[in-house]
Amino acid sequence: MLQKLVINFKSSEKNRIQNSLTVSNIMISSVVSDTFGVSSMKIINHLLENPDNIDFDVSMMLHASMQHKA
Repeated sequence: MLQKLVINFKSSEKNRIQNSLTVSNIMISSVVSDTFGVSSMKIINHLLENPDNIDFDVSMMLHASMQHKA
């Protein structure tokens, strides 16, 4: 029972984050398949730590398997 509640809570929080990104015009989901994957989280963390830096190179943040998308 508790495990189901935790899973539901996790899904709810992921949806909230995805909606917040969309409202903020950060369309990461249109570029990557997993919004909460390694590369996406590096990009999101960079945006959170440097909100004024809108012109940055994401290629260094991409996982090796995504380098071709840069």
